[in-house]
Amino acid sequence: MGQYSIWVLEYSYVTNYHKSGVLYGAHNQGHVKLPYCYALIKGNGHVAMVDVGYNNKDYGKHLGDKFGVENWHSPEAVLSEIGLSPQDVDTVFVTHAHFDHFGNVEDFPKATFYIQEREIAKWVWAMSLPDRMRWM
Repeated sequence: MGQYSIWVLEYSYVTNYHKSGVLYGAHNQGHVKLPYCYALIKGNGHVAMVDVGYNNKDYGKHLGDKFGVENWHSPEAVLSEIGLSPQDVDTVFVTHAHFDHFGNVEDFPKATFYIQEREIAKWVWAMSLPDRMRWM
């Protein structure tokens, strides 16, 4: 069996996130730092990521600002700290299609992306709704 390493890489965060947003039943119990991260798995000649974060431009920046995300770093900057670049990533597993998990695909030009068919189909359906219903 090959040797693997698993990294959890923080690329930004929200300083004061309601604790109840991450811990069920913790209403009115203050705030916590909410890290924005992706995972990287390296070994056996492959570099794979779980999610790819979001880009800090256009609508990604709008959403990041809306949710109070701070200290954003590009995949190039984050991966360079462990001796890699986005071009080294050959596989990406997308857990779900929220902006902060699936919003930075253009930075990984050599990767093959995998996402559940039902997940992407439901998002295509939601995005096809009239503007007045997009909040759903």
